[in-house]
Amino acid sequence: MKNIKALLKLDFHLIKPYWMWLILFFGIALLTSIIGGGGIAFVLSWAIFAATILAFPFENVEKSSMEMLYATLPTNRKSMIFARYLFAAIFLGITIVIGLGVGSLIDVIQYQFPSYVNIGTEYYPNYVNQRIFANPFYAQMLFTMTALAFAVYSITFGMQTPFFYKFGYKKGRIFMWIPIILVMLVSLLPQLVNWASGGEIEFNIFNFLIGVPTVGEDGVVNYGHTARLITSLVSVGVGILSIVGSFFLSRKMYLKKNI
Repeated sequence: MKNIKALLKLDFHLIKPYWMWLILFFGIALLTSIIGGGGIAFVLSWAIFAATILAFPFENVEKSSMEMLYATLPTNRKSMIFARYLFAAIFLGITIVIGLGVGSLIDVIQYQFPSYVNIGTEYYPNYVNQRIFANPFYAQMLFTMTALAFAVYSITFGMQTPFFYKFGYKKGRIFMWIPIILVMLVSLLPQLVNWASGGEIEFNIFNFLIGVPTVGEDGVVNYGHTARLITSLVSVGVGILSIVGSFFLSRKMYLKKNI
C-alpha cells in the first residue's frame, strides 16, 4: 500500500465541499426522528444519510476530471481503493458517535418509547419518575439499533461504490438512492398497512427488530432479549459481508477500468 495517509487527506478534501449536504441530511434525520421514532430511530436514519454523502467524492472527481490526476500520483489503484474504504470506516465511526450522542439527547428531552418505559415502571417500581436511561433495557435497544445502523451504512456504501468505480458518478448515482428509498418504504409500510386495514393492524418492523418489550394477553412480559440478540448478530454479519464483498468487487471493477 502506497501513500495511504495522503489518499485519506485527499478524500477528506473531496468531500469537504459538500458539508452543506451533510448538514441538510442531518436536519432531515433529526426532524423525522423527533416527529416519530425518537432518538433510537435517529441513529439509523442518520447512518443512511451519512453513507450517502460518501458518493459525492466520486462526483467531485468526475466534475473536475481528476481521473488523470490519480493516474499520475505516486500510488496505485489498489491503494486508492483501500484508502477509500478506510475513509468510509473512519467516517462510520464518527457517524455512530454522533448518532448515539444526538439520539440519546433526543430521548432524554422527549422521554421516548412510552410503552417501553411503562413496562419498565410497572415491573420495576423504583424506576418511576426517572429518565428513560433508568430503564434496564434501553442500552440494549440502543446497541441493537447501532448494529442496524452499521448494517444499513455498510449496505448503502457497499452497494453504491462498486458501480461508481465502474460507471462513474452520473451513470451510477441511481444506486446512491436505492437504499434510502427502500428504508423509507419499509418505514412507511406499517402506516400504510394500518391505514388500509382501518386501524385494525398495527405492526412496526423496527420495534420488532429491536425487541421493544410487550405484554401479552396473559399478562406475561416479553422483554425482547432474543429479538435484540438475533438482530444485532445478523446486522453485524450482513454489514461485514457487505463491506468485504463491495471492496473486492470495487477492486475488480477499478483494476479493469481504462483511464
